[in-house]
Amino acid sequence: MDDVLLAHQRAMGVSKTILLPAGRPVNRPSTHNGRGNGLPAKALGNEPCYRFAKAHRKHYLFAACEVPDLPTRRGKLRSI
Repeated sequence: MDDVLLAHQRAMGVSKTILLPAGRPVNRPSTHNGRGNGLPAKALGNEPCYRFAKAHRKHYLFAACEVPDLPTRRGKLRSI
């Protein structure tokens, strides 16, 4: 899957991409009780996106994402 993203961005002439992870799939008010989990692109969570951006620093940046009404959200974002 990483190779597909790399090839797609290269073919589109994109020189810098910011990865925005999908967060965690949970049933909470902020995810509309699970209907808003993830993204249509099926993006992965924080850690896989962070590792990908780190491995391809020249062309990829990373921004963490977490479900805002989870009690563990702050600790999860700090650990990345």
